[in-house]
Amino acid sequence: MMQKQEITELSPGEFMNFVSGDLVIVSFYKEANMRCLMCEPIIESFVEKHPDIKFGRIDIDDSETLKEKYGVTNTPCVIIYKEGKEHDKIMGDITEENLGEVIKKHKEQHA
Repeated sequence: MMQKQEITELSPGEFMNFVSGDLVIVSFYKEANMRCLMCEPIIESFVEKHPDIKFGRIDIDDSETLKEKYGVTNTPCVIIYKEGKEHDKIMGDITEENLGEVIKKHKEQHA
């Protein structure tokens, strides 16, 4: 039986190693923020649809340095990484449509 893909909860110390993969999506969120809570099911639905992508999440209150490094000025924020480099970003309103488009674009470029 195949193991269910999950969103990995990241600490700042694990971050760089985690994003060094082929195609990685990290959600920068703020605990108890209503917009972040509303986008969680959207991100989780993509985790199930795309087992070839690593998904992680990090609380920006625990990672001020990463928040500044990647210009996260609004939450929720999803950043797409390839081999440790930022390739795309969605900040604020994360919808099934805009996340789906970004994933599709990067999977096509990666193929």
